[in-house]
Amino acid sequence: MIGGSTFVSEFKEVRKEIENLLEPHGLSWESFFPYWGNFYYLGSKGNIKSDEEMFLQEMPQIKFKLNKNLDKRVANNFLFLKGGGIDFGKGIIKDHPKLGSLRNIKQREKRKKLISNYIDSFYQIHRPQLQNIAQKFNREWRKKEKEFFNSIAKIFKNYPWPKGKYIGYLSIFNCNPRNLKDKTFQIYYKHPAGVVYVTAHELLHFIFYDYSEKKFKKDFKKISEGKLWKISEVFNSVLFSFKPSSKFAPSKVEKFDYPAFKKEIKKAKRIWKTSKDVDKLISTLLEIC
Repeated sequence: MIGGSTFVSEFKEVRKEIENLLEPHGLSWESFFPYWGNFYYLGSKGNIKSDEEMFLQEMPQIKFKLNKNLDKRVANNFLFLKGGGIDFGKGIIKDHPKLGSLRNIKQREKRKKLISNYIDSFYQIHRPQLQNIAQKFNREWRKKEKEFFNSIAKIFKNYPWPKGKYIGYLSIFNCNPRNLKDKTFQIYYKHPAGVVYVTAHELLHFIFYDYSEKKFKKDFKKISEGKLWKISEVFNSVLFSFKPSSKFAPSKVEKFDYPAFKKEIKKAKRIWKTSKDVDKLISTLLEIC
């Protein structure tokens, strides 16, 4: 049994240690103690969630849906687009040969109308199939989402996920663009890498951009959108080559890398292999990309 004077003495020492911890944050024992007491009171009443419950509450809930109008915009924007060693228009025509002749049409509005008619027809015929795939994607992602978010929390040092809609829109085109502002992305309905990898890939982009633009604000203000995109793709290629992220990627994931970025990916892999530090990797990419 602890005597009264001994208890007071030990309490003072504990209080002193806590005050030393609070001081750098502009807090004092007097301001902190009421909240500390309330925290434990609420915890005893079962009103405070466990760490796991808080984690599950904060992680984005991805939903997969159809969006025909978005497919129309993507077809118009990507029919002539090339980037990172990939000809997106060629990929569109491979899946939809009837759109091949449209690249020869100079009148933009006429081409836009013909693309719109084609997509309307495709969705009218294949909508039930696309809806079933969307439901399948939802089920498959639910099985892996918790494990994925846990792994990302470790890599990004528990950095919070940015706010957004977090919707994956099925697409009949293998272009897979993302919208960084509202946190939505497209996923090709027949993507060979599967829904888990594509979703993990896009989510990694969302947290990478938000983290980098805050942690490396001065550096990222200076670079072009093209370089930023390149850095983000090389970053993803590196992480999906190593555990734990490789668990969400298909075998031989490197075949999904952008061909034009192979040299930078190789260099960045050496850095990540030895450091496993996200800040060091980003700093390296700023130099080599």
